Amino acid sequence: MSLPPLLPVEQITQRLAAIFPDGVPNREHIVRPNTAKAMFCSLYIGAIEGTDRWFAPRHLYRMTNELAGIDDAAVRLGFYRKVPKSSGNSWYADNSREGARDDGVRRAAWPASI
Repeated sequence: MSLPPLLPVEQITQRLAAIFPDGVPNREHIVRPNTAKAMFCSLYIGAIEGTDRWFAPRHLYRMTNELAGIDDAAVRLGFYRKVPKSSGNSWYADNSREGARDDGVRRAAWPASI
């Protein structure tokens, strides 16, 4: 199965705001850039239904702007299989509570776990 096309994080944020109108429970968490980054990383590694690929927080924490700009299937799948160590360019620090896990993943993407 091929990888899905990528959208910039800003565009994902805009689409989330359009899909989830005012009044939707947890909307304030769903439409944040942290949530869009989690969705971007899921698309980046192809963690979508039918692929048997699974998103892990390390995919989000260790993503960099440089890596996010590479839309090559081999690079994307390589990132899925072997996530590099954190660097000063990583989006978040490992084990971060910078909103990535709590807002972008737990409260937005999987709100039933609250």
